This record gives sequence, C-alpha cells and structure tokens, in this order.
Amino acid sequence: MEKKLEELEEQLNTLKEQIRLLSICKVTSDEFPYYNFLVTSGITSSQRSSINLFFLVLSELIKGKLTDKHIKVLKELKAESILDEKNEIRYTEVMNTLKKILDVETSGLIEKMFDSMLRQGVKTNIVNHLKTNMLFDQL
Repeated sequence: MEKKLEELEEQLNTLKEQIRLLSICKVTSDEFPYYNFLVTSGITSSQRSSINLFFLVLSELIKGKLTDKHIKVLKELKAESILDEKNEIRYTEVMNTLKKILDVETSGLIEKMFDSMLRQGVKTNIVNHLKTNMLFDQL
C-alpha cells in the first residue's frame, strides 16, 4: 500500500510539472502578459487568491469605505498594519504585505506583476494607484 501511495505521489508530481510546462508554452504570449507572469513566476493559486482579495479591499479603502468585512479580510491576510490610526493607507505596509503574500524580500517581482497587469488590462485602477503611491526597491 505504501509503495502504491509513493507511485501515485510521483505521478501527481509529474502531472503537475507537465501542466506547468505546458502552461508556460501555451500562455507565453504578448496577448496575456499577466497570465504569463503568473505561470512563469510560479505564483500559487492561494497567493493569487490572496492578492485578488487584498486588491479588492484596497480598492474599497481607497474609495474611503471601511467595513467590518474589510477589517476581517485584512486580519485574515495579516495586513491590519496597512491602516494608520486615522484609517489611512500606509503604502509601505501595503508593499510589505504584498512581499509576504508572494514570499519575496524585494519589490522586483511585485513591480513585474503590476506591469504585466497593466499591459493585460487587469485591475488597472488599483494598480495605477498603487504604483503612484508605493516605493519600489532601487536596484
């Protein structure tokens, strides 16, 4: 039974890798730069979900809307520190939260993600706002 589980696990890992490689071949296109970024950067579905949720809440906060649901989401993402005592957005903490979500130490990947999102037309309002207000690492 243990050997069978090992075989199934190996098959699953092989299938995952084949799907990832196939995705890279199929997605790599100037037409879909954000999807290309997600696949080639190895962004997981949970990371992508966290980013989408975080952007949704940020969009509402920028409009001046802060509800208990927003606070709950920020707590789930461990991002409560993005708001100061006046409930204004701390963009340094937004960057730190994105770094935590993507598990990176510098902002390079985040900047690439933003650029790919803009080129594909994904979440352009929030991305433009963040790019204007956030500081990116200088290399």
